Amino acid sequence: MLPEHYCDYLLNLYTKGGSESVSSRGYTHLAAAALTLGLTVFVIYFTEMSPLLQTAILAVFVVFLVVMAIHYSKKGISTLFVYVVAALILLFMTVHIVDAFFEGKRGVLMPLLYLHCFVWSVTGFGRKILPFSIGGTLGAILLTIYIVI
Repeated sequence: MLPEHYCDYLLNLYTKGGSESVSSRGYTHLAAAALTLGLTVFVIYFTEMSPLLQTAILAVFVVFLVVMAIHYSKKGISTLFVYVVAALILLFMTVHIVDAFFEGKRGVLMPLLYLHCFVWSVTGFGRKILPFSIGGTLGAILLTIYIVI
């Protein structure tokens, strides 16, 4: 409806002279976190490495995610997903360590799972992070139900 030169003017005004395409740069940390979670599942379930090497690789993944989250949070970009993935990898790592070194003894696993739930709940309620609050509380409730039944 508008002449082309008006459209070009408005387009330049709203994009601040930039290009029309949307930058995917802000989503790099999300893709990296999702890829790291996928690699975690691959390392745990589809490789024949020693449990110690698998644990070391998972620890490197967690450190990578935390450093990445700190870097992106300084830029003002939301890093909630990255922290959630790091917490999940820590949970996988805990279960993997107990399974590998303690042969799945429930007496070792259950207190560690409660510890995870407690840390998630304290983090969630302390910093007002809803996914951690819900995950920690719901995890403790489900774990209690599992033990009782």
